[in-house]
Amino acid sequence: MFRPSTEGESSTGQDERETLETLFRNVDLSSAERLLRGCFHASGPGRPPRNPLGLFRAFIVMRMKGVRSLREVTRLLDADLRLRRLCLVKQGEAGYPRSVLSRFIRRVGEDNLTRIIEEKVVTLLKQNNPKDVVNQ
Repeated sequence: MFRPSTEGESSTGQDERETLETLFRNVDLSSAERLLRGCFHASGPGRPPRNPLGLFRAFIVMRMKGVRSLREVTRLLDADLRLRRLCLVKQGEAGYPRSVLSRFIRRVGEDNLTRIIEEKVVTLLKQNNPKDVVNQ
């Protein structure tokens, strides 16, 4: 199962949220979004899928906060309105349940998910000190 690395964790609280907001503003996720959308149906029978980019952002949040379980990330999304916005959960919409998150891992592939996160997020963090990113 997908396990976030705890390497390079940032401090907790306001600085952490600002770092996440700045990260999502500065990282181009368009290529990741194309790959992720290809894993889900766009039309036809069945319930429309949850926003793949929002689900991907939930895994980035997991990585950045050092969250170790899907249960914990669902609790965070239920409790923190700013994280809900960062993960593209619409107002009045239920957060991402564990079943949706685990299905996302299966559809995208654990290795693909880890690789995309490493390419997009970790590379940016290595280029910039997270505190420098916040102050931009």
